[in-house]
Order: sequence, then structure tokens, then C-alpha cells
Amino acid sequence: MMETLLAVGIGTTVIAVAGSIYFMGVKTYRMKNLSAELVQNGRIAIDRMSREIRQTSEIAVTLPADEEESLPDEIIFRNGQTEDISYLRYYLNDGNLKREERFYYFESDPEKSHVICGAIGESGESPKWDTVKDQIVAENLSNLGFFGEPLVHIRLVLSKLNVNLYLATAVLGRGID
Repeated sequence: MMETLLAVGIGTTVIAVAGSIYFMGVKTYRMKNLSAELVQNGRIAIDRMSREIRQTSEIAVTLPADEEESLPDEIIFRNGQTEDISYLRYYLNDGNLKREERFYYFESDPEKSHVICGAIGESGESPKWDTVKDQIVAENLSNLGFFGEPLVHIRLVLSKLNVNLYLATAVLGRGID
């Protein structure tokens, strides 16, 4: 009788330890999978923005010279991939990094000829803009910031289920004077 109780006690302990190890392994697998997802999203975001900022000839917004408490969470710059005058805007919206392609025009022009964003019309008016395309580039962003010019610094924070990933890079716009 005593041997049976001892065997049941040892068997229960072994099963409890094995179950605990199994559930710790599952939890670790899920956390690593989540981390890999955040890294992939961050890599895509940084790669896409870096490539397009590198090709621009003009940053259309004023960026702070250095890192401050509150960085702007959007950037607008001239699209260096097209012949016509268009601009790209990267911004944070509900946890998503979005990329908007837009063009500027004067309201008085019936053909909506593309102009540079800082142009002034014949009657002193500022240009209006229309969106060509607006799409999600990356998900799970909780913070986005930009500073510096012509060396543009990008700061990203990606978050999901209490896991945070901080990424930063700096990109030189080759065509910026």
C-alpha cells in the first residue's frame, strides 16, 4: 500500500513537471513568434520609408533639428520615383503606418496641373491637394517620430500584447540641398 502511494506521488510530480515544462515552451514559442512579427513589421516600415526618403529632393514639412520630447508623427516629401510632381506622406493612424500619395494643385486651374507644395498662386493662394492612394504599410505601431534634415532620423515603437520593439534609423535624402 505504501509503495503504491509513493509511486502515485512520484508519478503525479513527474506529470506536473512535464506539463509545466510543456506550457512554458508554448508560452516561449508564442512570445518569440510575436517578437518575430513585430520585427518583420518594423523592418518593412523602415525599409519602405528609407528607400523613398533616400530618393527625395525635398522634405515638405519642417522637422525639428534634434530629438525633442515630442517629435512630429508624420513626414511629407517629394516622390523621387516619378517624373510628375507628387508627394508622399507617412503617418500613424490607429496603430498603422500609412503611406499616402498626393499631388498639389491650384483651385483656379481646371486641369489640376501638379505644382510644388509650397507654391503660391497668381492671386496669392496656397495650393490644395488630392489623394491619389492611401494604404497601410505596417501594423502594430504605437509611436512614430521624425527629426533632422537632410539626415532624417526615424523612430518607431511597435507594440502588441505587452511586447514592445524600439527601432531607429537615419536616412540621407540624396537630392536634398
